[in-house]
Amino acid sequence: MECLYIPELSGTSEEVYIAGEEFRHLRALRLHEGEQLMLTNGTGICSIAQVVLYSKNEAKAVIKEILPNYGENRYHGQKYL
Repeated sequence: MECLYIPELSGTSEEVYIAGEEFRHLRALRLHEGEQLMLTNGTGICSIAQVVLYSKNEAKAVIKEILPNYGENRYHGQKYL
């Protein structure tokens, strides 16, 4: 599943707008309305979203599932001895 970086994604987001560089990436991936993708904010929150609107300069995606701490090491920040 393709993944895009959306810094404004939060644990309570219901929808996001994808614009700018990430929108160009979405177009390059040739994802269309109805297709699913993964979104991340780069700080441990990921989500599964579905593209519902595709226009010339942006896309809208509806969040289907929030995945808190997806792929994060649960020992992050602790020192290993």
